[in-house]
Amino acid sequence: MAMNSSLKALGSLVAGVVLGIGVARAQEGISLKYPYEDVAYSAVGDYRALARHAAPIYVKVTIRMKAPLQVGRIADPSPRIVNGASGIIMDAAGHVVTAAHIVRSTDFEASVTTVDGRVHPARILRVAPERDLALLRIETEGVRFPAAEPAGDPRADQSVLAIGTPDNRPGVVTVGRITSPRLRQRFRYGDFGFEDPVALAMRIEPGHSGGPVVDSAGHLVGMIVGFDLRRTDAGEYVSTGAAYAVSAADLLNFIRP
Repeated sequence: MAMNSSLKALGSLVAGVVLGIGVARAQEGISLKYPYEDVAYSAVGDYRALARHAAPIYVKVTIRMKAPLQVGRIADPSPRIVNGASGIIMDAAGHVVTAAHIVRSTDFEASVTTVDGRVHPARILRVAPERDLALLRIETEGVRFPAAEPAGDPRADQSVLAIGTPDNRPGVVTVGRITSPRLRQRFRYGDFGFEDPVALAMRIEPGHSGGPVVDSAGHLVGMIVGFDLRRTDAGEYVSTGAAYAVSAADLLNFIRP
């Protein structure tokens, strides 16, 4: 992945794409998980209560090809999964925002798993690669969904919490702080990119992309879109703890007709 010249290493910013994962029709709700023992979760106070409060707007997103592959007259049994990660329910009508690098195209089909464990079909309405944003709408009839409540303007050093789906594990909670409320910079990687993100100091992994970032009141600060990596002497990439989110204000502007 490439990005602008103000950053040193080509490909040091990665977006949280997770390939080749499937959606099992959940039988019970998503359990929140707190795997990062080296992170001071208590930086946001009662983080477990905050995560439970924020969880209803989080969804696991799965993107599939629209039809099974055909080999002659026999359907190819290989999975139709294209990508999967996280998303945010923005309003009671079931509009969901996620990252464009997850959805990629309106030619695919989508489903979302809500925190109660239900799997809902979703229609891909719009994909904007230049903003790394995609808009879905849950197609389940007769259900009113929880709506994200946007936070005020983010502040430097403000504590925040995020929920995502790293390594196909839904409901993973991580905490951190805002390092810059508006980083005046554009990032590019392949056909995708974003600009002026909220910069975060936070443990983020592939699969967190599209997930909500909330403040200590549970209000939506933004949506995770990428994170920085550095290369070790062993030739492997590791997270630097620097992550980026599209602001809640930009998300609201995107979903408005």
